[in-house]
Amino acid sequence: MRLFLCLFIGTLFSTAARSQFDLGLELRPRMEFRNGYRFPSDTSSKDAFFISQRTRLNLDYADTIITAKLSIQDVRVWGDQPVFSDDAGLSIAAAWVQWHFARDWYLRTGRQELSFGDKRLIGPAEWRQQARSHDALLLLYQKKVWLFQLAGAFNQNAERLSSTSYGISQYKALGVFQAKRYSGPLKGFFLVIADGTQNLYAGTDEMDWRFTSGGSWSYPIGLFTFQAGGYSQNGVRFVDGRSLFAYMLNGSVGYRHNNWSFTLGYDILSGNDSIGSPDYRAFDNLYATRNAFYGRMDYYYSFPGDMKEAGLHDAWLLVDYKVSYRHQLHGGLHYFQLDKPAFDPDSFEYAGKDLGQELDLWYSFQARHDIQLELGQCFYLPGEDLPLVKGGSPDLLNTWSYFTIRFTPTLFTTRTPTEELILETVE
Repeated sequence: MRLFLCLFIGTLFSTAARSQFDLGLELRPRMEFRNGYRFPSDTSSKDAFFISQRTRLNLDYADTIITAKLSIQDVRVWGDQPVFSDDAGLSIAAAWVQWHFARDWYLRTGRQELSFGDKRLIGPAEWRQQARSHDALLLLYQKKVWLFQLAGAFNQNAERLSSTSYGISQYKALGVFQAKRYSGPLKGFFLVIADGTQNLYAGTDEMDWRFTSGGSWSYPIGLFTFQAGGYSQNGVRFVDGRSLFAYMLNGSVGYRHNNWSFTLGYDILSGNDSIGSPDYRAFDNLYATRNAFYGRMDYYYSFPGDMKEAGLHDAWLLVDYKVSYRHQLHGGLHYFQLDKPAFDPDSFEYAGKDLGQELDLWYSFQARHDIQLELGQCFYLPGEDLPLVKGGSPDLLNTWSYFTIRFTPTLFTTRTPTEELILETVE
């Protein structure tokens, strides 16, 4: 009996030694000054100023078989509740468990961020204070330089006794397959996404399915990196039952030398040919990390509505300069056009495609491994056809300024001091 007890206690200590537990805090206040953010200003517009904040308590656990994460968050604007308020405002940003059930195989289930490919179709909305999470099941197989992922989700807003009617304005069912080559000179992925949304025209709980497939590949030659990608979108539009025939194309050339990085690219998202067309040809970029593309002022964030279904062309240049390990400078320049001409309701004719230019400038500072600061200033100069799509005045310069600090201290960890030092060096 004594021998058995010793063996049992030894097993417990051995298991604890192989496991790791971290308790962390994230606090991210962001101050913003808006004068034409998201929508162009006009002569009656007034400036906006506010401070928003994300607060998260993160619990992470990992051993040789199980990995788990629980993230509880509160998102608010300073002053949105009275000082004596006791309203509950917590939500679950993440609550998932990953099971390493066989060699090279993993299964993750629960509320989680989904990220596939270059995040142009499915990715975390990390810039948004509330971010984006999915209730999903994710199967992963990793072998050598390849990663295969299969994700699925089915949403309901209540425990029902009958029917599967879904009353929330988002997908009802989601399926994703990705094959990704993440190592070696040739990198890229192939992606297939099927999302079903309860239709709005039949008055039933039936879904209309949309299928998006494609991929992106990159290859370096010397100091240059060449990238090309494309997607097609087919299926049935859940709003009115029209058939979908849309596409997205993108390509870029990157150059990196010493501390400088330059990337020149072009994106095309197809638009509708004309009002009343029997087919719907405006591409929807689904659940993308949208703030990372098409300008940081988010003029083209909600697809395809922000372009009045006319599609988008974006010629862009990104410049990054690493001053040092802690200091980095960034710049982005965009020239936007519609894919199809804008419709002028006054003349009842089609006008031009010019949407204007955007200049984004920002500076990031890594004070230490758990403190990051970022300061940004962005400008949008409207094109002559922008008012037909988003309103506002074509003669006013639109600006947006922000300053954010992100604190991510570790409150408790089972890592050794050596592991902490290694982690800080890597980060």
